[in-house]
Amino acid sequence: MKKEKKQKYEQDTWDIAKDMFLLSAGSYFLSIALTYVIRVMLAYIVFPGIGAVVPSVDEFFTHGSREEREAFNIMAYDICLLVSFFISMYVLAPFASNMKTIFIKFEKGEFISPWRGMMHHFKYNGECMFMVVLEVSVLSVLIGEGPFAILFRYFDTVQSVLLVAVLTFAGELICILPAQKRWLIDYYIGED
Repeated sequence: MKKEKKQKYEQDTWDIAKDMFLLSAGSYFLSIALTYVIRVMLAYIVFPGIGAVVPSVDEFFTHGSREEREAFNIMAYDICLLVSFFISMYVLAPFASNMKTIFIKFEKGEFISPWRGMMHHFKYNGECMFMVVLEVSVLSVLIGEGPFAILFRYFDTVQSVLLVAVLTFAGELICILPAQKRWLIDYYIGED
């Protein structure tokens, strides 16, 4: 008997580009919008609530100097930007349709370990993953006031770009695992 050759699955360039754009530009700009939501919640709900319980916090916001409040505002804004990038990537990762198709096709609905899920992502979506890192790094350099503004404020450009790349790469790895679980659930309930 003749052994059949297993055909390699060819991904469509357009599908890869859509996933890349969704995860890079989508996460980048959604994080900027999400930052304003987080800041409003902090300013009107969280900090007043903490100030009611902890008098020193209330005193800082009512009697602190203008310079102290501005420094706190800048730091809080930068932290909100950074956190919102990971939240936006977590929200958008399940919508990467090409990655979902490939994951379901090759894993055939099996529940897999997190390590195997990351290895699957490297194997089948490595080029998309590195393009997302590159695009977020370029957007960070060109726009400047994005999710990674804190890095550009405290480090030089080369160090900042390297840190942006590392954080984006880590964000992708962290967010792909919950996305894979969601894809499996969609597969089992028949929404795939």
